[in-house]
This record gives sequence, structure tokens and C-alpha cells, in this order.
Amino acid sequence: MNDEFAVEQNRGDLDALEQIAQIGVGAVELVDLAVEFGVDRVQLFVNRLQLLLGRSQLLVGILEFLIDHFLVRSLELLQCTDWERSIGRSSASKSTNSIDLSPVKR
Repeated sequence: MNDEFAVEQNRGDLDALEQIAQIGVGAVELVDLAVEFGVDRVQLFVNRLQLLLGRSQLLVGILEFLIDHFLVRSLELLQCTDWERSIGRSSASKSTNSIDLSPVKR
């Protein structure tokens, strides 16, 4: 019986050591998990910045397209119509200037 008591008494210390080891491993795992979350947060932040940059580049591309296709084209059309009007006026003024409308003297 003394032997059993000695084993149980020492076994109790072994259980305590196992529990301490498990607590130590749990603390290390907790620190590791915190580091992983920190890295994941940084990666998420970088990905969001890349998304923001991509969206701003898309916006700039859309604005360039709209300016080129609507504003520039509209200005070109206005210039063409102004040019055609000026050509029409100058040719009309030339035609009236070239025709002598004065009364014929006999």
C-alpha cells in the first residue's frame, strides 16, 4: 500500500506538470494566433488599398473615355459646323460680290 500511495502522490505531481505544459502550449498557440490575425489584418489593409487604387484607375479611365468621346467629339462637331458656316458665308458673300447688281447703263 505504501507503494500505491507513493505512486499516487507522485502521479499527482505529474498531472500538475502536464497541466502546466498544456497551459504553456496554449499560451504559445494564443500568441501565434494573435500574430496570424495581425498578419491577416495587414494583408487585408494592403488588399483594400489595391482595390482603392484599381477603382481610382477605373474612374480615371471612364472619365478619359467620356471626355474623349463626348466633349472632344462635340467640340470637333461644333468646329466643323462653324467652319462650314463660315465657308458658306464667304462663298455666299463672294457670289454676291462677283455678281454685278448695278443697273446697266446704256
